[in-house]
Amino acid sequence: MELAKLRQDVPNEVEGERNYLGLEIRPSVATFAKERVGRRGLAGKLDFIGCNANVDLDRILETYTKFGEVSLVSIQYPDPHFKVSK
Repeated sequence: MELAKLRQDVPNEVEGERNYLGLEIRPSVATFAKERVGRRGLAGKLDFIGCNANVDLDRILETYTKFGEVSLVSIQYPDPHFKVSK
């Protein structure tokens, strides 16, 4: 969310406006994040999907590249060790 917010006014030089998609292995965390998109003024520019990128990334990229080119993939703080919820 912070990356999308910081760069929302920085257009891609070739295609124009940027859109962001966050992938999260825990669907509840993706839902939690989606609920905050509108409050951050990012509706229509940012979305989240609950999925396993190791399994689903090819399918997701295939689907999204039908609508335009993916110009950047950024992995933000992956953590393979789930924490105990308190």
